[in-house]
Amino acid sequence: MESATESLAALRILVAVAQADGKLAAEEKDTIANALGGVDLPEGVTVDTLLSEAVDVATQAASVTTPELRDQTFRAAWAVAYADKEAHPSEVKILDFLKDTWKVEGKPGFLTNAWAGGGVLRSAIPDPTERAEAVKLEIYRYSMLSAVLGAFPIPILSVFCDVLVLGLQRRLVVGIAGYHGKVLDNKETAALLGSLIGTASLRIAVSSLVKFVPGWGIAVGATSAFATTFALGQVIARHFESGEKLSTDELKSELAAAKKEGEKEYKANKDEIAAAAKEKEAKIKDLTTQMKDGKITQEELDTQLDAL
Repeated sequence: MESATESLAALRILVAVAQADGKLAAEEKDTIANALGGVDLPEGVTVDTLLSEAVDVATQAASVTTPELRDQTFRAAWAVAYADKEAHPSEVKILDFLKDTWKVEGKPGFLTNAWAGGGVLRSAIPDPTERAEAVKLEIYRYSMLSAVLGAFPIPILSVFCDVLVLGLQRRLVVGIAGYHGKVLDNKETAALLGSLIGTASLRIAVSSLVKFVPGWGIAVGATSAFATTFALGQVIARHFESGEKLSTDELKSELAAAKKEGEKEYKANKDEIAAAAKEKEAKIKDLTTQMKDGKITQEELDTQLDAL
């Protein structure tokens, strides 16, 4: 069983990779902080101290002894290094060290393109009242399904559930835009999502490591997935209702407030979400396994997600 100490060491390695190019960008800090939101870190460790400390990669690597966690840490580190398509030499140096020390073979592709794919284009609804009701139903539907995926109990496969959650969020954004008569292409959708909830690969990478400790990530996975999806839907709806006049800073400020509202909504629906998670666990396991093994296309995946 992996310990909190091991997972904390893995997280420190991820921070080291993010810092390796000489700086930890504000967007990277926000993404890591959001991904760790709700996690009960060990005594004396806060998100701020975790992000500001100097990391000795060799020392931290020696603390990670579980083969599965080593493999996932390497995958996550690769995703962070190549988040902007080209890794810095210092990032590559850390990857090479981990690969040689742990004797791992990474297959990181599933983490590097999490915003890829299309979305469900909804027909425009001119009437504001009808549109608001349709958007509300869409937000709740995707938030509930995100929570079910976020609660998935198997650490390795739960990483792929995180990818599915990001896919749902992408589809939600495209759908809300459609209700307002706006067609977003994949580039526009990725840019809008990235500006609000951070780099997709980094977000998944952090979450993937947190979920290795029972009672750590899994406990907050459902809450975080629901609240983030709920908040994202609320803010995107306001964005298009304003005629796309809200600034990124204004959207981020609204997102923070909406997440608190989303956490309250999750608590109100917690029992229903838990029942749905139990009912759909076998199907989710099948879907994520097929995704992991490359046996399902994005289109097939989206169709089956809609049927969940």
